Amino acid sequence: LGRLTRANGYQDAAFAVEDRATGEHLGTISLFDAKPESRVAELGIFLGAKERWGEGFGYDALVTLLRFGFWEMNLRRVELSVLDGNVRAKALYERVGFVEVGRRPGHWYKRGAPLDDFVMSISREAFEVQHGAPARIVLPGREVS
Repeated sequence: LGRLTRANGYQDAAFAVEDRATGEHLGTISLFDAKPESRVAELGIFLGAKERWGEGFGYDALVTLLRFGFWEMNLRRVELSVLDGNVRAKALYERVGFVEVGRRPGHWYKRGAPLDDFVMSISREAFEVQHGAPARIVLPGREVS
């Protein structure tokens, strides 16, 4: 919660996820621990309105945030972790283009039992292959190369 209450900046950028038609707040999404030296950030998402799951808000929020991260923050990679057993979230991340890059055995505890998590990652290049790249801006008087 601490990182969500800090002011937005390069290191931590948090946003509300809402239904544009109704204005209903559905959750939060953030890029955090971004480092300009490595141009890598971690992604966190929380959509608490379970009755609204499956309506595409998670997918839209992820793609929108990744566009912001890659094209505005100039990140080269975004990473996340997802608990073993969270099949729905892992499937969403894979649909957006994240790939599993590692597994951390017993990294979390749930109800007193160790639980593995998966580390997933997406590069800017892989994202742009799947979702398209921004149009190049050509300044007046300059030729396109």
